[in-house]
Amino acid sequence: MKKVLINGANGKMGQALIRLIETHPELGLSVSVKRENKETPLADFDIIIDFSTPQGAQEAFALAKHYHKPFLTGTTNLPETFLFQMQQEEKIPVFYAPNVSLSVYFFTELVRQAAKMYAGYTVHMDEIHHIHKKDAPSGTAKKIAEAIGFPAEKITSQRIGETVGTHTVQFTSDLDTLTLTHQATNRDLFAASALHIAVWLLNQGKGFYTMSDYAKFKLKEHLAQLHAMGKDEVTGSDRLISKGYTDMALWEYLRKLNIKLFPQDGSGIDEKTELVILSSAIEEDNPELKKARELNIPTMHRSELLAKHVAEHRTIAVSGTSGKSTTTAMVYDILAFAGLSPSVITGLLKPTKATALSSNITHT
Repeated sequence: MKKVLINGANGKMGQALIRLIETHPELGLSVSVKRENKETPLADFDIIIDFSTPQGAQEAFALAKHYHKPFLTGTTNLPETFLFQMQQEEKIPVFYAPNVSLSVYFFTELVRQAAKMYAGYTVHMDEIHHIHKKDAPSGTAKKIAEAIGFPAEKITSQRIGETVGTHTVQFTSDLDTLTLTHQATNRDLFAASALHIAVWLLNQGKGFYTMSDYAKFKLKEHLAQLHAMGKDEVTGSDRLISKGYTDMALWEYLRKLNIKLFPQDGSGIDEKTELVILSSAIEEDNPELKKARELNIPTMHRSELLAKHVAEHRTIAVSGTSGKSTTTAMVYDILAFAGLSPSVITGLLKPTKATALSSNITHT
């Protein structure tokens, strides 16, 4: 079990993190320190997860650097100087996102694409959060506004009851109105995502990471699912297994698809293995690569596998610098509505559930 220091443990997010860690042992995490500002850790830990205040986040970052441990923060309203400091970090893994939900990340991309398609429309943004939230507008709202060049000072902010978080962007003309809304209904959405990111961050190298990096990581599992849903027998390996992790929710999901998982030590490769798929990040001295070469088993990079799928199936490829995931989901919806039973390969979504997001889209 990897030990977690929860910074801001008495807050709503801190309490949600603690509860989920205690009730989901398959994550391979345990709470070793429950910390508030200016407190000295009285136990060892493997990673810091911070949801506190700007001052608390900076204290926790200093602790992470002092103990050489990974640092994950979702605290908003951070000073620009501190953001720059995290972005320049080279001695520990650092993850920052003002919103750690993948669906919010996708929603932001959707808004970005809509802003291009509806150029010339009048834009209005508003966000609603609980009465305890101190910063306004929210960090998420600022991030969405930044994505479309909308002035943060024009965002309408409301603080109502115990609202978890609602963000709405509206594009209006004399002819119609397009309204895009993401509504979080339970704080566990963010806590669960933060824990999965933490498990991922524990296995990353030194440097600065964002939601974009985590979303790219998700692509690997989707390729395995696609083959398992076909006729191929699929196995896989993970460095986390080699490091002592016993189980995770993702692994259980893959096992339900009959995908066997092994430590990344070559034990999952034998004479019956016909092909080994490698990430571009795999080093030359990796045990899996060595084993494949010893047994003269062909290897292929993940990008080559994607190219193979494109060549063998009727395929629509979506490319560009931004808006790719948004367009992919739109194409999926059109094809599904036409009864063509499409599937999707993307870094954000599961192949057969491209629209299973907690977002609402209305067009009037």
